Amino acid sequence: MKPLQFNQDAISRLQQQANELVGANQFNSIEWQLAQNGKPLDTGAALASHAAPLPESPIYRIYSMTKPIVSFVAVQLIEEGSLALEDHVSRFIPAMARLQVLNKVGELTPLQTPITIAHLLTHTAGFSYDFLPECSLAEKYREAEISSKGDRSLAEVIGMLTALPLASQPGEQWRYSVATDVLAHVLENVTGQALPDLLQQRIFTPLDMQDTAFFVPEDQQHRLLPMFGSRELGQVMVESDEPNTLNSIDVNASYPVAQSGNFYRGGHGLYSTLDDYLKFMHVLQTAQSPAKQSLLTKAAFELLWRNRIKPDLQPLILGYNVMGGYGWNLMGRVMLDPTQSAVKSVTGEGGWAGAASTYFWIDRSNGISGIAMAQYIGSTPHLGALMQHAAYGMFKS
Repeated sequence: MKPLQFNQDAISRLQQQANELVGANQFNSIEWQLAQNGKPLDTGAALASHAAPLPESPIYRIYSMTKPIVSFVAVQLIEEGSLALEDHVSRFIPAMARLQVLNKVGELTPLQTPITIAHLLTHTAGFSYDFLPECSLAEKYREAEISSKGDRSLAEVIGMLTALPLASQPGEQWRYSVATDVLAHVLENVTGQALPDLLQQRIFTPLDMQDTAFFVPEDQQHRLLPMFGSRELGQVMVESDEPNTLNSIDVNASYPVAQSGNFYRGGHGLYSTLDDYLKFMHVLQTAQSPAKQSLLTKAAFELLWRNRIKPDLQPLILGYNVMGGYGWNLMGRVMLDPTQSAVKSVTGEGGWAGAASTYFWIDRSNGISGIAMAQYIGSTPHLGALMQHAAYGMFKS
């Protein structure tokens, strides 16, 4: 099939969409880039009328867009033979063998299936998140302040998780979760390196991602964008169709900005810029760095992208959001059936997002990639989906 062609005469639907959202005070600012075959097609920003000017190369809290980076390193270790998808997690974290499962009537039952690395990568391990409204385990996570306290080490968080039950038997359900935090601790145990050092060695240095880390240097903190939102990390998601209001919130307790030996996670925690994350997206699109350095073999790259969620676990549901048409590969969502999606997409398109309205997508079949960045937690408009939808309106077959 002939790849989609960019309509050079099209008015930027991305600019229109972003202007509409910031003009209605739904977001303080939005930054984006759309590219095809590595060539930028549409790059821009929109800023609310009352907002301070954007600094040069703004820094964002990217929340769960940390996950694909950690997952990519896991696939590198799988390719090298240091780790295997079928490995039991208890091999690296022995307490995981003693977990129990909280069943639907609130009873604790024995673990029937060992948690594997594949379960962690695909969010089928049985863990949960404290913000999920439909999960009985989420309340226990909130009581333990699993996500809301950023002064704990990753090892401390994992220790707390091993004292709590699972929400389901491994492999029984797809449930978005802290599984990538557990995965990150496994990677530390496999390599003997702390996660920040591991990511620096394998991702940030090879890709020259100079502004990506679990902290922001003091002399660069003026570039960090303010956070807005309707809730903070660790608070339960609320179903609403009300428009956003630009309430400024302080998330430093859950997402510290200063360098610390304690704060880093596998599922969130990184700071980055649009330009830095584009370098990582290039790897997800080609398996190579922009400088043509290979970071995965072709076989491992295809393994990374292959859907691993069985039909009986679909559609994927995240809180009140039904991800129609999507499956899950080893790093994020992947489109299986565009006819079931509320967003313009194509088979094979994939990527992920962050809690504060950061989002990216990659369409390998058409060479298209896009990223949208804002800072709003609990947004009613799904910024990324709106921007992706607008972007595909600028192409023709």
